[in-house]
Amino acid sequence: MDIDLQNKIFAITTQSELGRKLGKRPQTISVWFRNRVPAECVFSMAKVLGW
Repeated sequence: MDIDLQNKIFAITTQSELGRKLGKRPQTISVWFRNRVPAECVFSMAKVLGW
């Protein structure tokens, strides 16, 4: 994931809070930040972030 996008997400919420809202473990969210968000989770992540 692009560092600018990570910073925008972290300005809204923490990694742990994002995981709780999505029903995912913080370790899973961490992998997303190192690699990419799975396609099936993009819309739910956008909804949680208010995008």
